Amino acid sequence: MAELIISPKDDNSVTMTIRISKKLQEQYNSLAKQTNISRNKLISIALQYAVDNMRVEEK
Repeated sequence: MAELIISPKDDNSVTMTIRISKKLQEQYNSLAKQTNISRNKLISIALQYAVDNMRVEEK
């Protein structure tokens, strides 16, 4: 009988809960369907883009 080998998950992702408008959720659902990319991945891409292109203004 072959062995069942279980390896530790090699992933740096975490689960995070956020609240968004129903309209925004529907837009992401539509984009996910249109692009065949998961909604989760699209949101992750958008968040990374926002962080990379964000500028904080000093008072």
